[in-house]
Amino acid sequence: MDTHADSRALSRRRVIGGLGVVGAGTLVSGTAVLATGSAATAAPPIPTDVAAPGPRTEVVGYLDFWPLESAAGYVEVRPTTGRFGRGPAAGFGGVLVAPVRLPAGSTITTVRVRVRSGAGPATVRLESTDVSTGEVTVLSQGTVATNGIEEFVVFPVTIPYGNPPLRIAADLPPSGAVYGAEVVYTPVASRHFVPIAAQRRLDTRQTGGIVTPGQIRTVAFDDLPDNVTAVALNLTLTGTTGGGWLAGYPAGGSTGGTSTVNWTASGQTIANSTTVGLGSNRQVALTTGGTGNTHVIVDLLGYHLSA
Repeated sequence: MDTHADSRALSRRRVIGGLGVVGAGTLVSGTAVLATGSAATAAPPIPTDVAAPGPRTEVVGYLDFWPLESAAGYVEVRPTTGRFGRGPAAGFGGVLVAPVRLPAGSTITTVRVRVRSGAGPATVRLESTDVSTGEVTVLSQGTVATNGIEEFVVFPVTIPYGNPPLRIAADLPPSGAVYGAEVVYTPVASRHFVPIAAQRRLDTRQTGGIVTPGQIRTVAFDDLPDNVTAVALNLTLTGTTGGGWLAGYPAGGSTGGTSTVNWTASGQTIANSTTVGLGSNRQVALTTGGTGNTHVIVDLLGYHLSA
């Protein structure tokens, strides 16, 4: 299944102060800028005002959970309460997992998972995955032991969120189900977002040539201030062939199973704006998938500073 094309991957919301706002994974229309640009100019001065961020909540819906280990896939569940959920097919247990995507540098304080334990205890875990080896590390876990009763499982954990992908895993017995989760986190303190006049950072029509499926290109931002944690980018695709997707992510990390820009035909020019955390060597990585090729243009629109 191609999660890049699955609209349900964009169903998540971040809740700030009780209001639903666009989450980090939601696509926002960008501006296609095709003119060749000059070299990067000097970064603006670092502002002095400091904004202290408060706790925020990432909502993970039941549609974000998919089977990792299940003898008969999964089924949608609607108990007498009217709440929709997802669980293994009748008579089978299994493990359902959902990705957790937060801004780089965030600290997770609490994970709440609403589950039904079913015919035996249910275990929920917060896990990280090593991108290079695939090794899974359990960061924290909780258990619901009461048979057939829906409960909140709360297990506090404080960890800095970096490049390793995070996920929630629900290990369910027969007739168990998961109804969703909440991840409470605090973003990294930020002095300011610094907007700048667009700077051309990559144009594969001039350097490197067209990008083919599976290739990884990196863009360095080591000329920016040392406390830059993330960059705001406009990504433009042009000269496309076939169909495919482009994902931007911190270098050395993972796409997290989501795309940033998609194209569906040859000869398209399409753009999207996104914010990406800096990864290894203060770089952003770009990769494509699908069946077609494309040129990629990267313009820097601004950057975020840590405290």
